[in-house]
Amino acid sequence: MKRMVAGLVAAVGVAGWLMAAEADAPAEAADRYAAWAGEWALVSFGEGDGAEAVPDGVQVTFALKPNGEVSGRSGCNQYGGQALPADDPAEAIRFGPLFSTMMACPEPAMQTEQRFHVALAAVARGRLGEDGGLRLADADGRTLLVFRRKPAD
Repeated sequence: MKRMVAGLVAAVGVAGWLMAAEADAPAEAADRYAAWAGEWALVSFGEGDGAEAVPDGVQVTFALKPNGEVSGRSGCNQYGGQALPADDPAEAIRFGPLFSTMMACPEPAMQTEQRFHVALAAVARGRLGEDGGLRLADADGRTLLVFRRKPAD
């Protein structure tokens, strides 16, 4: 019984710590990511003439919370992590180390996933396009990933 109570106290303590950490997220981060917050579906790698659509049947998503928490599906596996502050708060975004599940999937899901993670690691800025889509670009401004907002369930 003592072990059960100790375990319950520890679980409540961890949950409280996690909730406090989220509540203490800097207001600057919340302001920075508020317009981009929500769930997005990857439409293409790049844009314009060089754009390549996500293969049929492969889902790549990107979800961003106002506190900078990132999660999604990368074609085969789930991933998550944190967006980090960058120099230009207007459009700068970069990501800390991301975690991912490690399932193997058939092609083209695995190749799409690998390409997505390489592109995400190179992201240095983002912006909302005139069409409302989210564009993530490298430091030179070259669009790497184009997303459309997923409709609310």
